[in-house]
Amino acid sequence: MKLLSMYVDNFGKLSGFTYNFESSMNTIYEENGWGKSTFAAFIKAMLYGLDRDSRAKYTPWTNMASFGGTLVVESKGKQYRIERTFSPKRPSLDTLKVR
Repeated sequence: MKLLSMYVDNFGKLSGFTYNFESSMNTIYEENGWGKSTFAAFIKAMLYGLDRDSRAKYTPWTNMASFGGTLVVESKGKQYRIERTFSPKRPSLDTLKVR
């Protein structure tokens, strides 16, 4: 599987953030506190969801009703768009769409 792009909508301290992955190796080189760990956690959450501890940690710093984003991947020559929203306190309200 190859990561193509992502859009983060209020996940931890990242908000309105878009990243397009290069076809070769990608390096995220930013200062401490920028959100590199949050960047990695977002990718994991888009693929596998959030457990209770992670949900509390990455609930947006602003008081938004939900948070999440999109992740576009390629596998076996086909592109997939994963869209997820997470509810801060009620996992039953989470949504997942794969297109």
